[in-house]
Amino acid sequence: MINVASPPALGRDREHHARPNWVEIDASAIRDNLKALRRMVGPNVKIFATLKGNAYGFGVAKAAATIGEAGADAIATVDLSDALEVRRAGVRLPVLLFGGNYPTDDVVEAVERQDLMVTFHDRSMAEGFLARARGRIKVFIETNVGGERLGVDPEETPAFARWVHAQPKAEIVGFSAHMHVPAGEAGLRLVGWQYRRFLAALAATEEAGVPIPLRMIASSKTLVVTRDMNLDAVDPGHLIFGLIPTDDVAVDTGVRPAFVALKSRLITLRSLGRPAYVDGTPFAAREGLRFGVIPMGWSDALARLTAGAVLVRGRRAPLLGSPATEHARIDLTDVPNATVGDEVVVIGRQGEIAINLDDVCRHQGVHAVEITSSVPAAIPRVYRDSA
Repeated sequence: MINVASPPALGRDREHHARPNWVEIDASAIRDNLKALRRMVGPNVKIFATLKGNAYGFGVAKAAATIGEAGADAIATVDLSDALEVRRAGVRLPVLLFGGNYPTDDVVEAVERQDLMVTFHDRSMAEGFLARARGRIKVFIETNVGGERLGVDPEETPAFARWVHAQPKAEIVGFSAHMHVPAGEAGLRLVGWQYRRFLAALAATEEAGVPIPLRMIASSKTLVVTRDMNLDAVDPGHLIFGLIPTDDVAVDTGVRPAFVALKSRLITLRSLGRPAYVDGTPFAAREGLRFGVIPMGWSDALARLTAGAVLVRGRRAPLLGSPATEHARIDLTDVPNATVGDEVVVIGRQGEIAINLDDVCRHQGVHAVEITSSVPAAIPRVYRDSA
């Protein structure tokens, strides 16, 4: 009879026993970036550190724990599961849920149990939360000023806010909006128009007898083009991690990158010794080819995370062919001293040579946050302080 051990718990055990792939993150950069943001907005503006999409790929639990020690006033997420990870990390800062969570019994129960703030962006969603709530829940009201995603139209905001204010199970703690921030002078004019719409909606709301505890509209994209829209609170995300969300930068942010490296290890070495069908290999072969395999493939978004090569023993080594599901091949013909277990740098520095995040961005034609956010949550994040 075969004895089958009980399966291990997920979470920390899963990360500990993951394949040898990992992301290195500079925790001191995150703390310094929060200090830079505090200098930008001043002591009286609340910073809602926004950790969308697993903290833009930086790992929401570890990012929240670092941010919780660094002076943020609150945390904001979209996904309820991210908010719950924040709480499991022991972070007791206020947590705001942006719109995107459907009000089921389980969702509302979790919101109340973990003392989360929720965003009301229309009447039906608000009614769903209030019908299921057992006690009083804290509410942000979102106004659609031009982002055209979620939110009550500016003209309807006063009436909607008055209705929410009258609900015994709702406590309005703030008003927010998300702007569309395109580049250039025309973009600045559009941002100004959206900002004025928000202020007008709030003024009309106050005239309707609804208090305005907090006003929040400036995100990272806004903060890099102007410091004139900070109001009572801001909700930066990209800038916390030293990511610049646009090429149209007009303000010195003082932030630095927190993403250090994406790494793996060689798990085997091979020579191409097939006796036939050499032209049928899954990559372009050459005479004397020696290659290695890393345990990272398309399911790990590898094709999106590289500049076409990696670093082994301080030398560039091209990727061979397309990645398989959980493996990829590396041409090591020009790295004759490579051995099993060697560190493989997908993004980062090794010795005197580097493949920077900017190199990958140029190769892929995207901004840095699209690279960091593509790293699957299953790949462990290792937080360290820079030397």
